[in-house]
Amino acid sequence: MTVPEIPPGFSFAETDDGFILYRKELDGTCVSIPLSSGDLWGLKANIDLWADRILSHAQPISGSARAIVSHPVGGVEIAMDALAENLLLTLFAPTGERMTFSLPVSVADYLAAEIPSTLRRAADDPLTKQ
Repeated sequence: MTVPEIPPGFSFAETDDGFILYRKELDGTCVSIPLSSGDLWGLKANIDLWADRILSHAQPISGSARAIVSHPVGGVEIAMDALAENLLLTLFAPTGERMTFSLPVSVADYLAAEIPSTLRRAADDPLTKQ
């Protein structure tokens, strides 16, 4: 296998069974991390999430408009916690990454009431129809 010329900073190289993430310092020291395709997609999802979080903190609120950070959801799972005190809402990214939120029952009740009415308003709004 030919060893690629690695520039300073972060870089990737493709291998027969995945990828290698390199981090090379200016003094020439280099760290390499082998990644599978799944690892790479998980890393990308985390980078996107953190980049959005950083950008949302840096954007000032202007009048009534503000930046909204959103992430695509490919699936959802709902359960109750062991003590039946909180609803566990797990959201799955299209890449398979997941995040679970523990919602108090009052918040879950609010969502249960608001989601249908919000969807009805959107369906009745001519601006949302295309």
